[in-house]
Amino acid sequence: MARTEFDFLGEMYFDGDVEIRTYIARLGNSSFTIGHEAWQRGELKAKGKAVIVHYDFMEKKALPIPPEIRTRLEEHLIEEQ
Repeated sequence: MARTEFDFLGEMYFDGDVEIRTYIARLGNSSFTIGHEAWQRGELKAKGKAVIVHYDFMEKKALPIPPEIRTRLEEHLIEEQ
C-alpha cells in the first residue's frame, strides 16, 4: 500500500445499518486505487481511498499489473470523475 486517506462526512449511529461500498476507482500500469464509501440512511457518511502498488519486494521495484489480475480488477472499475 502506497497511500491511504479517509474523509468523515457525517455522524453514523449505532442503531442503523451501515452499507460499505468498495470499488476500483483507478487502474494504472503498476498500481490501482480502491475507493471506499460508508452510507447510512441514504447519506454518504465517510469516503476514502487506498493506492495499492504491484511490487516486487526482492527487487524493490513496482511491476506492471499482470493481464490476468488487470482483467479481474477491470470488472470492478468505476472511475471517479
